[in-house]
Amino acid sequence: PSDVLARLADDPDTSVRSSVAGNPHTPSDVLARLADDPDTSVRSSVAGNPHTPSDVLARLADDPDTSVRSLVVVNPATPMAALEQMASSVDAE
Repeated sequence: PSDVLARLADDPDTSVRSSVAGNPHTPSDVLARLADDPDTSVRSSVAGNPHTPSDVLARLADDPDTSVRSLVVVNPATPMAALEQMASSVDAE
């Protein structure tokens, strides 16, 4: 149930939050909140979740961690505009 996942998203254990972030049944608002988690593994799980909303994936496209950005690239829900922006920023480097 989504209320259980929402409560677990606040767990102090990183592995629990990461599991919630990767769960396909996690509500969109919870995934959006977990996208701001200080732990890279949690943000990576959000980026790899095919049910993550496109606006959240677009935000994660600018994540400072390469592993998060790599998962955004392969997520089928990532909007084309975010992928193009990522490609142009790589070209600029």
